[in-house]
Amino acid sequence: MFSCQQAPDGSLPVSSQANVTCPDDPPAPSSANGGGHFLPEYTAWWVVALHDYDMLTADDGFARRMLPVARRALGYFTSSLDANGLYTTDGFAINWHPFDVARGEDTHTNATIYRALLDLAALERRVGAGEAAARVDEQQAAGLRAAMLAHLWDPAAGAFVINASDPLRNHTQDAQVEAVLDGVVTGEEATSAMQFIDDHLRTTYGTKNGESDQDPYMSNYISPFISSTELLARASRHDAGGALDLIRREWGHMVDTDPQSTVWERMSFSGDAAGFPYAADNGSLPTQSPSGRGFTSLAHGWAGGPVPALSGYVLGIRPGTPGFATWVVQPQTGDLRFAQGQAPTPHGVIVSRWARGDGDRSFALTARGPAGTAGTVYVPLLGQPRAIARDGVRVEPSAIDGDYARFDGVTGTHTWAWSADGLETKR
Repeated sequence: MFSCQQAPDGSLPVSSQANVTCPDDPPAPSSANGGGHFLPEYTAWWVVALHDYDMLTADDGFARRMLPVARRALGYFTSSLDANGLYTTDGFAINWHPFDVARGEDTHTNATIYRALLDLAALERRVGAGEAAARVDEQQAAGLRAAMLAHLWDPAAGAFVINASDPLRNHTQDAQVEAVLDGVVTGEEATSAMQFIDDHLRTTYGTKNGESDQDPYMSNYISPFISSTELLARASRHDAGGALDLIRREWGHMVDTDPQSTVWERMSFSGDAAGFPYAADNGSLPTQSPSGRGFTSLAHGWAGGPVPALSGYVLGIRPGTPGFATWVVQPQTGDLRFAQGQAPTPHGVIVSRWARGDGDRSFALTARGPAGTAGTVYVPLLGQPRAIARDGVRVEPSAIDGDYARFDGVTGTHTWAWSADGLETKR
């Protein structure tokens, strides 16, 4: 729907009528098509979504048909970089948190463009023009990353600022978590950015948007959308404890408070479903209206971050290659005692079930992959070398990766187990 409404400059519309009929192959843009200048970041998110869809489904035909749209979309950004090498949101646009000031060199927007460039490179290698095209995208991403570190990273704070034009130099949640998740910062700098959140933005019911309550660039409330990104950023860095803590404080409060057990668009610092920019802090859910600045959705899709976080990192089920032709089961236990579940794939479900014994004296993990696929299973060692049995027989891992024993080429259903008292032989 959006692909066939692309503007001549490559940008995509921020919204669409639902009754648009598009051809299988998106046409070249025409001057009649509206663009995405109103919310430019959504053009980058379209490319990210195309990549993620291909990873989950291996629908290569669809991805191949959409590649010209993705190339033009990223061309819109790379042809519009300013003298600092950054994308500047213009004065007429909004971003994910309207109606705050959006214009300027915004960290969250530029991090999303960086992610989209890397995703386009992956698509080029898989279904597109190949290695040479992928390297161009990666070089452009590297240039954007360098510009972000030069102009948006605050070394004194060890964190990103929301926007180079913000006079308050507000270090916001969205700036840190998107940059960490996308790999704009890694290692010590990523640790510092996440520690800044813990030290400055933590509240009883989640993470607040920023340091200031008076910043025209960012209204200050709790955003389950950006907290969803924080969950994935923490889990991608093996901080299961931090991710689970955030789920309990933010989402646990929602489902405990709301009789419908739904998840909200935004929340005030006192734990109410916040209107725009705030609801009355009266200890109750606000009266909802579909119009006006006080509207808040109490069942909002962008608050769904615990689903991929729990599935992808607590169960540990992720695609290794598009469509789960190869797959990974790598559980992060945090302080949980057990977890079990399954994830759908084009080949069938992948199952992960694990449990740890009292005092971490034993651990068992069962993984099952669909027929015709192969996976890599990571068995948590919980801080000590372990003798591991598979289906009751002692086995050696393919490798030790950090606090995991890695087993490659797994097919079918198997149980790995260890015990502090010796080999665990129960299946």
